[in-house]
Amino acid sequence: MTMMKFLIVFVVLIAFASHLCEGFDLERKDFESEKSLMQLYKRWSSHHRISRNAHEMHKRFKIFQDNAKRVFKVNHMGKSLKLRLNQFADLSDDEFSMMYGSNITHYNNLHAKAGGRVGGFMYERAMNIPFSIDWREKGAVNAIKNQGLCGN
Repeated sequence: MTMMKFLIVFVVLIAFASHLCEGFDLERKDFESEKSLMQLYKRWSSHHRISRNAHEMHKRFKIFQDNAKRVFKVNHMGKSLKLRLNQFADLSDDEFSMMYGSNITHYNNLHAKAGGRVGGFMYERAMNIPFSIDWREKGAVNAIKNQGLCGN
């Protein structure tokens, strides 16, 4: 479950940082009927230039529907984080992970249970840590780029 949360946050960060979130604001009226959701799906498909045959479209629409509902729910939780439908909106979490995931184990190592890896986290007893750090301001990170299916 923790890995899934990390993956969702990772996807959102990639989308925001690389301007992939050129998407749609969702409104309550988009969820009034199956027809209104299908109209949203067709607008989304057209905007992202995604074409599907009838069978694939039916399958993808179900996934899109679930993702759109999740985005709408998160956006109405009163938090500062706002999600939008990007070009990945009709992919399941597993499909996205298989296509764009990586074999990097750093996250798992940092969050492993005691005894789950050799040695401990070198900063586990650090004190006076700021609540947040914007590494962009410190020049420590580059802009995120969509590398597509790099490495597959």
